[in-house]
Amino acid sequence: MKVVRDRAAATRLPSRHRFALARLIALLRFRPDVPTPAGIDHLMLTIDRDQSAVEIYAVSFWVIGTAVVYLAAILPLPAGWAILVSILATGLLMQVPVYVIGGVLVPLWNAVTGANIENNQKVQSVAFMTLMVIASSYFGVAPPPVRWVAWLFFTVLALNAAAWVILTALGRRVQEVERRCGL
Repeated sequence: MKVVRDRAAATRLPSRHRFALARLIALLRFRPDVPTPAGIDHLMLTIDRDQSAVEIYAVSFWVIGTAVVYLAAILPLPAGWAILVSILATGLLMQVPVYVIGGVLVPLWNAVTGANIENNQKVQSVAFMTLMVIASSYFGVAPPPVRWVAWLFFTVLALNAAAWVILTALGRRVQEVERRCGL
């Protein structure tokens, strides 16, 4: 883990974000002359990709909200009841892939291949986003309110992919920003 000392500008480093869209926004917001907050003598910041609470919560609400709408669309209930039931059930239903992948598929994969996947966060993320893309593909051709949610999902994915391309092209600029902060 990287640590930056006495550099308030490091709070806006792109490397403190996981997703490309958030990293691009952080790069655009970066200012090297950010003053240290008043009353703080020394500042020590760890640089970790999972430190942006706003980013993590925004993505969580986006994915859970999308899943709630998808579940409400397939429930054979009146709209109000379908939304209420799906809000209550989505949290539980979203745990099923987590337990199946982490408790069954990854250990099975390790046993069959001889691999040793200890931290399966990446496997979980890829599998979960794959399920969301499949569901969004299904609902992308459904009747309108749910279709709009599916297309919003694909729009955010496309924006993140475009941000990744831009960040890849600006690789030297990102390295320069991190070097200014002591990384």
